[in-house]
Amino acid sequence: MDITNSIRLYAECISSDAITEPTGGSWISAIAIWQGSTEPLNASWLQRHCDNLGITEPVNGSWLIALALYWGQVEPINGSWSYAIQLGCEAGPPAPTELIWNETSTEWQNEETQWATATPPATPTFDQDGDSIADKTPTFTGTSDASCFITLSINGIEYLVQSDALGAWTVNITNELAGTASPGTQYPITIACKDNTTGLESALFNGSVGIVETSQTLTLQLTTHWSLYWYVNAIQIEQESPAGTWTPIEYEGNPRYGTNFSKFYKQELAYGTPPTDPNELLNTMNFQNNDEFAGSQSEDTPREIILDTGFNYRIVARLFGSTSYGNYASYEVFKNGTTPFLAFYRTSTNAEWQEGYVQQTFTL
Repeated sequence: MDITNSIRLYAECISSDAITEPTGGSWISAIAIWQGSTEPLNASWLQRHCDNLGITEPVNGSWLIALALYWGQVEPINGSWSYAIQLGCEAGPPAPTELIWNETSTEWQNEETQWATATPPATPTFDQDGDSIADKTPTFTGTSDASCFITLSINGIEYLVQSDALGAWTVNITNELAGTASPGTQYPITIACKDNTTGLESALFNGSVGIVETSQTLTLQLTTHWSLYWYVNAIQIEQESPAGTWTPIEYEGNPRYGTNFSKFYKQELAYGTPPTDPNELLNTMNFQNNDEFAGSQSEDTPREIILDTGFNYRIVARLFGSTSYGNYASYEVFKNGTTPFLAFYRTSTNAEWQEGYVQQTFTL
């Protein structure tokens, strides 16, 4: 009676009271049929029920003991394995145990251990979140779970690294990030951590950084409006630092050289004298006609110069040679190669080309 009663209570437990009577006088057959089976296995409804649960081998020749072990019962209770099965079902299946896929020797179809639910890694941290950085190729750092695969995305580029045994990670940005004045151009950043064992990914970290531009490239298009091989117009860019003190910015990008004015022109000049200060000779941008004897307008090779932001600048006339033809030169200034910034066009007077005349002042 005790065995029959335990099996009946087990049938009610496993089916959540869906089974209310035996089939063919058997509660076990009722359980197997409730599970969807239509016939016993090897003439045994108990073996069929065990097979439905994934139990493929008896223990000590007993399917009943194998079923009890499935429910976490390792010995009979009150001398009864059936009673142990009933209590095992009522207590619920055993908690999942850790089972590592590549370390178990049991083939998957025979594995009786319940798979544990792995825990995703923690969301990574980001040390520079919200910072303004004066570096176009910054280095980012943070923390995560140990030995985690880090994916950091910024400006459409993904960077992949692995954190160390303590969870520290470092990403060196190799694609330049354009910047603007403080607080800088804002770049959204996402960071994910992927567990190198389970393959599970953390929740996505969302943050941002600002990239601050500390320098700017100016392009100057110089134009000579006559073939002026006997003198050289020139301009000089000066920076104010400290206040009230103007210092020439070094520039040696003139495309031609000469014998008389060593940094100016490819032909020896017939008139004029070089400046007395050799630094002026190095730091000026010189107007040079592409054809000395063309007698017509000629755009000179565009010149580029990189200036630090946050300073005042001025463009000063430097006329080396005759002052009678100063109005035969003009120039335009562009930011980043294409954005118009400043212009100085030829005039009907030579006054603005006198030595030392301040033609433009500006701030970057």
